[in-house]
Amino acid sequence: MGEEGEINEFFSENTAMVFWNMDDYPIPAAGIDDLGFIRTNIEEVLHRMGFHGYKEIDVYCKRIQSDVQQELSEARIFYLPSSTRIYITTGGNKAAPVDMTSFLVHSALTISGPNGPLDLVVIAKATPKGELDRVIKCLESRGHTILLIDTTAIRGSFFNVESLLGCARMLRPRPPTRSDLSEGEEEIEEDSSEGEEEFEEDPSYVRYSSKNVDFREPIRPVKENRTGVFWEAEDFPFPPFSSPDEIYGKIKSALWERGFTNKLSIWVYLDDNKKGTWRDVLLGDKVWASRIYFLPGGDKASRRIRMANDIFFWARDFPYKRSKGIVFLFSDQFKDDAEYTEMLQNLVSVSCYVRSIIPTQDSNKPESPNWPGLLIDGGGGYWVDY
Repeated sequence: MGEEGEINEFFSENTAMVFWNMDDYPIPAAGIDDLGFIRTNIEEVLHRMGFHGYKEIDVYCKRIQSDVQQELSEARIFYLPSSTRIYITTGGNKAAPVDMTSFLVHSALTISGPNGPLDLVVIAKATPKGELDRVIKCLESRGHTILLIDTTAIRGSFFNVESLLGCARMLRPRPPTRSDLSEGEEEIEEDSSEGEEEFEEDPSYVRYSSKNVDFREPIRPVKENRTGVFWEAEDFPFPPFSSPDEIYGKIKSALWERGFTNKLSIWVYLDDNKKGTWRDVLLGDKVWASRIYFLPGGDKASRRIRMANDIFFWARDFPYKRSKGIVFLFSDQFKDDAEYTEMLQNLVSVSCYVRSIIPTQDSNKPESPNWPGLLIDGGGGYWVDY
């Protein structure tokens, strides 16, 4: 129950949102006929841990039988994918490829409790260095209180109160300080001068040139229009023999020539499972003079999950004040996926514009002197509409 030797003094009357990964921890055979006891036990554990507000319990699994979903609903335990438009329009006949972490990030960053960040409870296997483990750390750094219930080392009956308590670990954000990157509200106040289009370079940009920005910490908001570029480098290779700073300069110039701001940061996603390749030179805590960051994304499906989560973290860290930000998404993994498209549409409605660039045979030519302009202007690009 928390760290060893720690006395739990947590108290909250906020709503606690519970995310239960049923693929990791299925309904026990003894509980299939009485799902109410699972909810009762979860509520008792949360009460003992200091969560005294309403408990909303949601489950995630890639597929669910209609009778099980109905029984869960009767126990006031709800199936996360059922809230999506695609699930409703297909009558639940389509699998849910959206990872549970995406639902977790989306809920945490778009729903706010009466007292600020949410109280989140995660019942799942948080594999070290896995996406759930990373997302939990990212949410914790943004002020969310998280109770992780991971029974990997527990044997026997899982859903009884004592077993749940025995593997519950509280992750609470440290008290904020004046130097926190998230404390940047004064940086984005409306400017009093009329007709002023340019702002001075934010000092946080200089600070970030000395560290790899991987969203483990929030990014300081800035005054000027902001643009985030999220690049799938396995599908969109860079020009051969180009340095990261040269790549950044070419992308920056191409966007500037097309009327977009030259104040941008670029996140590049690579398959870190391919060891002993050119990727090794770019991955790790390496930094460059430009604001370009190379991040491990795993295989194709895993890269899409991480990119989607990071886009939401970026949008949260640059709140909609003066104008919407712009996201350039260079990937072919989103256009034909209805669930992820819907999540991007939800982002467009409240926070930023999203321009999706899809490679085509004629435009995806990194060796061309017109790169990346040819790619940006190619026929595969579109604005994500709400």
